[in-house]
Amino acid sequence: MKRILLPRAENASFIPSLPESATSALAANEILRLDNPIAILLEESLPKAEEWAEDTAALIEEATSSVTVDFQTFDHPPLESNPDAFERTCDRTATLSSLLRVKKARKDGDKNRLILIATTPESILEPCPPPEERQKSEIDLEPGTQMDFDDFCNSLAENLGYSSEILC
Repeated sequence: MKRILLPRAENASFIPSLPESATSALAANEILRLDNPIAILLEESLPKAEEWAEDTAALIEEATSSVTVDFQTFDHPPLESNPDAFERTCDRTATLSSLLRVKKARKDGDKNRLILIATTPESILEPCPPPEERQKSEIDLEPGTQMDFDDFCNSLAENLGYSSEILC
């Protein structure tokens, strides 16, 4: 186990010897008390982090109906030979995109959205693409957005590398 240092100037807490059954309730309480738009739950394995985050999200949504919890997982980048590589890379990118969206939403006055990220220390320390590179590889569509269909198809093909294949 690696040692964790919490600087005195930071608003951080360390609670030793907490029973595992109490961690979700404590996390939900602290997340609601601190009112941050982003909460990251770190655990030694992703399945454990997911379970913890799911329980925490359920408690937050039960405690207050005014907060919408956007639950995300953030796994380490897979090797390209991994059969799930594309899906896991997309999940990482979606999590990074949601972080930028919540920042914009907070600027616009929307304080009712919480991003809850389940991850591991190894995953969070892995390199991520710069935001500028990530923004080049996505199209942000919102309700009410009008876009020419041909321009949309061209953008998918030319900028994002999609192709159309007819399957028989």
